[in-house]
Amino acid sequence: MRSRADRFIKSIINSDAYKLYIEKGPVADIKEFDFRSLLFCTMESANKTLRANLEQFKQYATFCKRDDILIFLNSIETKFKDILNSGPEGNITYKGGMFKQKT
Repeated sequence: MRSRADRFIKSIINSDAYKLYIEKGPVADIKEFDFRSLLFCTMESANKTLRANLEQFKQYATFCKRDDILIFLNSIETKFKDILNSGPEGNITYKGGMFKQKT
């Protein structure tokens, strides 16, 4: 687990988004492409995948006790919250079995 987490932390540190964040701080103009690339996603990836990868990266940062990375991930999550929560799999909840209904 440790080596896997370390590899992902290293990929975050080497990403364009993180480098820009370190250079300019929370006001950095990180583009959507760089955000998706950071999370190993394409522009076509589902928002559900983005959220899952972001949560996994947060767990790795916590596991490795890298508060600096965790702060960055929380910051970028806030910046791209509209993307993370948009689309058909955003904040919609469903009920029912075979025929799901929006609640």
